[in-house]
This record gives sequence, structure tokens and C-alpha cells, in this order.
Amino acid sequence: MNSANPEYPRLQQFEQELRARLRRPLTLHITNNRRQVIRLSNAAEEVVLRINREFEQAPASFFEALTRYIIQGKRDDWKRVQEQVRNTTFEPRPRRPRTRYLYTQGERFNLEDLLTQVLETYFPELARPLITWTRASARRRKPRSIRYGSWVDADKLIRIHPRLDEADVPEEFVRYVIYHELCHAVAPPYVDSSGRRQIHHREFQELEARWPNLKQMEEYSKELLRRS
Repeated sequence: MNSANPEYPRLQQFEQELRARLRRPLTLHITNNRRQVIRLSNAAEEVVLRINREFEQAPASFFEALTRYIIQGKRDDWKRVQEQVRNTTFEPRPRRPRTRYLYTQGERFNLEDLLTQVLETYFPELARPLITWTRASARRRKPRSIRYGSWVDADKLIRIHPRLDEADVPEEFVRYVIYHELCHAVAPPYVDSSGRRQIHHREFQELEARWPNLKQMEEYSKELLRRS
């Protein structure tokens, strides 16, 4: 962004005052950059200043010190500028909303239908999450492991591996994987007193144990990996 933005009147005023005192052309950019909150190119032919937008709230003494440093190059003024940098909180750049494409209809299974069955049977009060098949990746060798499903809590999304849409996979196993991921939604991971992240903790295990034929599903998971 540049200094023409009306949201930053103090920075625009600073630009005007600095421009009036300089004998060289000035280009000022108002940025969101948190790594280089002030970037100055003080060449003989032109001054280019990039300054983080959070300095809009800086005191007048900061702008005075920065102006003197640009014009006179005194180290004491630059120290005053750096002191204000240390005292300023720089907010993270707002994330752009992502467009998410969901693929629920597979060659064999429709994930929305299976999700409905699992929710109605086991979690009728749970807010309906999103669900999608993940995209198949090119395989060059036999996998050591397959992550059949995953729960993305930030997006309230279940992701199912496309291997489960192949002809040799029973529908019951796909429903079980969906159930497993819903257990993560209901019994989320936590960090214990020793600092370890607990994922399949006791509450999760007790919840997962409600699934009929759980041991059979766990054994089938291993068998499917051997065949993949």
C-alpha cells in the first residue's frame, strides 16, 4: 500500500512535512511488513522510505527523530527511532480467506451420505463439519503408512484419503474413519502438565471404543496398508 491511503492521516502528515524539508524527491510506502518495519534508502538523488502502518500511533518525537536522521544522519536520532520500534506492537497481517473446494462424490462413495449416517447414529447434537476427499498423489513406491483421514479443527473439516474410495475397501471402514475423525472433534488434543501433546488420550479412546467391531477395523487398517 502507499501513502495515499486515507486511513493513515498521521503518516501522510509526516510525509508532507518531510517532503517540505527535503531537497530531494521522496517516495513513502505504508506497509504491513513486520520483518522490516522501517526500510530507508537515503540516496543522493531520492529518498525512499517504507514504514509499517502501526507507526500511525507513534508520538511526535518519533517522527521528529526520523526526520532529523533522514536529513542529518545522526546516530542519536536513529537510536530514538529504534527505541520506538521496540515499544511498538506490530499486528500480524490479516489472512486472506481461502477458497476451499470440497470433493465429496467419489467413484464409489459419497462422503456427505456417509457423514450423515455417522452423525445421526453417534453425534446427533454435533454441528455438521465439512468433509472432502483429498487428492491422490503420484506414488513411486510402496507407502510405509497411509493417513486414512484427518481432522482440521481450524476449518471444521474432515479429509479422507482417496485410497478408501477403491474397490477393495468396505463401506464400513470408511464410516469408521469418519467416526474416528469426529472423535478428534469431540475430544480434541491437549498439552499435559509435562508439555507433551496428547492426541489419542483416555477421553478419545473411550469415545472411539463405542464403535462396533473396533478391533476388527484396526486390524483391517493394517491389512489395507499391506495391500497398498
